[in-house]
Amino acid sequence: DVYTFLQENDGLSFREALQILADKAGITLPEYRGGGNSDDDLRKRLIELGKFARQLYRSELNSESQDNAGQSYLATRRLSAETVESFGLGYVPEAWQTLADAARAKGFREDALLAYGLVKEGQRGGVYDHFRNRLMFPIRDTSGNTVAFGGRALGDDAAKYINSPETILYKKSNVLYGLYEGRNALREVKSAFLVEGYFDLLRCVDSGIENVVATCGTALTPGQAKLLKRYVDEVVVVYDGDSAGIKAALRSIGILTASGLRVRALVLPDAQDPDDYILNSSVEAFETLAKNAPGFIEFYVQMNPDRGNSIEGRTEIAKELFDIVRDMEDPMRQDEYIKIVAKELRLDEHRCREQFQRGD
Repeated sequence: DVYTFLQENDGLSFREALQILADKAGITLPEYRGGGNSDDDLRKRLIELGKFARQLYRSELNSESQDNAGQSYLATRRLSAETVESFGLGYVPEAWQTLADAARAKGFREDALLAYGLVKEGQRGGVYDHFRNRLMFPIRDTSGNTVAFGGRALGDDAAKYINSPETILYKKSNVLYGLYEGRNALREVKSAFLVEGYFDLLRCVDSGIENVVATCGTALTPGQAKLLKRYVDEVVVVYDGDSAGIKAALRSIGILTASGLRVRALVLPDAQDPDDYILNSSVEAFETLAKNAPGFIEFYVQMNPDRGNSIEGRTEIAKELFDIVRDMEDPMRQDEYIKIVAKELRLDEHRCREQFQRGD
């Protein structure tokens, strides 16, 4: 029913699904008084904690302190104040308990801080902040709740980026950065740009491209692909132009096509990421490249130029593409993509169909 649909697709509790539907219908629900131990109660406390942490990090970024490393670093990224505000970017100083002390003073218990992943337990007891001396990126679910954070190191920390651990609120395989903020644009144009990093997404939005989501450096999952399918029909994969970015794009293609999405792929020149390319060239140049981005089969062939020069190499590529096409549920889509495989690799279409049907 509609309740379980929201629960399963948005990762909500029954109470949260009920509240969303009540809000849409203009119905005021009676105040909920839980027993304090259920998952619903914990989720509610963590949602409030996420909201508090977001506001705290935001206020730290906006503070007038002369040694505000967050402001100093953000100035180098050349983002508009509107974009920074819209995505709620924040800052946490280098002190060990900035968030922990402020949250306790506000009445949040230590067990909630641990359950959210905002603090860690010290070896000698007590807790300390998970994020320190970092630019902070709030991560929202499809309901707009801040369910996690990403943090970019502002010092010489070995880990440039770290994210919140998985919690009762945050399952990284079912969350995409920027989806909540870009949901209206995604629904309107029915197409999404899929990028890797926070700043890649923010640069696109800052330049007027709002139909964009990011995986935040993690591999795309089937859950994320299904989530995108609810908003768009097509995805343009835009990963870094280095070898790692190309491999990530190729991995994503199979997952996206299996979810029923049309997929095109764009690798930017000179191993640039979207942030660099738009700054160094222009958003118009980026949009031109995106408009001419090839379909996934053409892209796959282009990314294997050496093997494409021999019969053996072309047949190997065809078999790899068949593995992707085989995961599609629609036989008509499979049929059309087999035609494209044969054409792009200069192979006999009838033989390609025989090979595909044999499944080897």
